[in-house]
Amino acid sequence: MTQTTSLYPLPTVFGAHTGKNLPRGWSFLDTPGHGYLFPSAEANERVPSSLRESNYEEDVAFVIPIIFNSELFTKETVEACLASFKNWMWSDYERLFGVELQRGESTIKDREVFDLRDNVGKYLVTAAFGDWAFDVPSGCVYVEAVPIKPLMNEAALRAQPRETFLISSEAYRGRHNSILEPGELTAYKRDETYYTWDEYPGKRYKQTCFNHDANV
Repeated sequence: MTQTTSLYPLPTVFGAHTGKNLPRGWSFLDTPGHGYLFPSAEANERVPSSLRESNYEEDVAFVIPIIFNSELFTKETVEACLASFKNWMWSDYERLFGVELQRGESTIKDREVFDLRDNVGKYLVTAAFGDWAFDVPSGCVYVEAVPIKPLMNEAALRAQPRETFLISSEAYRGRHNSILEPGELTAYKRDETYYTWDEYPGKRYKQTCFNHDANV
């Protein structure tokens, strides 16, 4: 009789089931910061070599051995794992299942491919600091960003030299998926002597966004 195991969804990935509801020969290592799923050696051989590891972290990768040993798990578990795999590891999903995902089928592909194609000439945010950071005016966000160019994926874009800007906090909150319009940005280089205003020994400027020199 085929053993079926339900692992997903749970309040946490494995939750109180860390040592339970696992197929024979499988184990789960819980650590203070993270957890790892260890399939049996036989089950791991069924995982495609391009994805095979000795263990699989609990956030995303744990779905891999489950998908390729689907007969050991409930239908609900496998469907949930497939949905996660499609979303987070979309290029592997396309390659292994011979499909091309369209917009709306994977939020990560939407961000890494479709959003970039649709927003050439705008900026992709790579880092942001609120006005808690030193030398960031009140009501502003300091952003490091790269210009989106044609035919570049997210990894290639992030490898470009970063440009730095100020944007109003209100405009930043209304951004779409870390994509910013050039007209919203004002070129600005933050003084990096201190990280936060709390570390600065002098008086804090009575700064407001785009009015940087009004002293207390």
